[in-house]
Amino acid sequence: MGIAWRNPSCGLSPWLRGGGVANETKLHLQVGLQSDAVADIRHRVGLKSDPRLAWAPLWYWLVVLPAGRAGIALQPNELIILETCMSSASPFRATLLALLLSTLAACNDSASNDEPVASSEPINPQAVQAAGFATLSTVLPGFDDLQLPANLVFRSAAEWQVAWLGHSQPTELRAPAPEVDFGKFMIVGTAKAAGGCVGGKGVARAEQSAAAITVHVWDSEPPPPAAVCTADYIESVHLALLPKSALPVQFVEHLRAEILPAWHAQLYTQAAPYENRMPQPTSNASPACTQLIVPFAVRGSGAGLPQSLKVNAVAVAQDGVTRWLQPASPSETGITQGVITDSNWLQDVAAGTAGIRSEPVLRGVARGCTSPQFKLDQPATVLLSVVAADGQAELVAQSTLTAAY
Repeated sequence: MGIAWRNPSCGLSPWLRGGGVANETKLHLQVGLQSDAVADIRHRVGLKSDPRLAWAPLWYWLVVLPAGRAGIALQPNELIILETCMSSASPFRATLLALLLSTLAACNDSASNDEPVASSEPINPQAVQAAGFATLSTVLPGFDDLQLPANLVFRSAAEWQVAWLGHSQPTELRAPAPEVDFGKFMIVGTAKAAGGCVGGKGVARAEQSAAAITVHVWDSEPPPPAAVCTADYIESVHLALLPKSALPVQFVEHLRAEILPAWHAQLYTQAAPYENRMPQPTSNASPACTQLIVPFAVRGSGAGLPQSLKVNAVAVAQDGVTRWLQPASPSETGITQGVITDSNWLQDVAAGTAGIRSEPVLRGVARGCTSPQFKLDQPATVLLSVVAADGQAELVAQSTLTAAY
């Protein structure tokens, strides 16, 4: 752990100056990746944060410390930078806190944490293992060459490339297949022609026994007898990553309502992925790369959140292809009582906001090295692999990929 002391100019930005913090010592805490005490810090000290930076690998927080409030638990490999603007109200308070934090730092060197192992790979094998499967793509340029409906298995780059490219497009127009490390993964999936009254199809879950891998596939319910159908045509494709295995793969089909838990359609998800391009301290626990940070939040409908809801992995896709997949941070993910509205539950809203209410919200974050294939300021799809007491599902949030500088 490192602690640095600075006494900068007190020319704070407007959002730092606001909120009744005049004549108080101001502390700018810059905390590294390994903290598992985020909730403790939020409860134990008065906290203001720039929402855009709230989930960065370096936590940038303005903390107003009233007298008598202390006790911040820290983890090894954290870097804390204290910035003070001395006031006549308490000219030595920050010095005392610095000594306190120094003592806590020495006491926390042996602290344990359950964070995922840091990975330099945008697609983290640990996340695939945790989720059971992870969506790789919902598009397939070679779709027209398939014999539909199709259940698909790819165990090598050669067969994957052939299926992706197909033969219907001129060679010069064919984009290369998404890179997959077949030394670690395999691909399974399903495809069908949909549209009109014919719904889509997808992977619901995958199970492995000693004898085989069973891929459970959901299919849309048939239309009612009196339905009026259009002639729309849709390519329904769902390709998923599984941990590599030589076992045979068998597919079992179910109606959507039979295999996906009922709460799947009753949860609402928000996410705000961004690349952290701010300067970062070096750390043995974090690979040297540009980090992608994905804060997310899930709320329920009138029935609330399902029992024991947990997020295992978080994926970010662009143009229908997953480019990034990491485990959710266990220490920073959990159900809290949020102050929200129907349009914003990613973070607590300000008092007095129209439609404000309090209800349980599952909030968390995932982070890891970004992918060079991402395009900033472009739409992105965030997929949460979630599990509850009675099943698992993928939740989807539409967002825009941004960057913090």
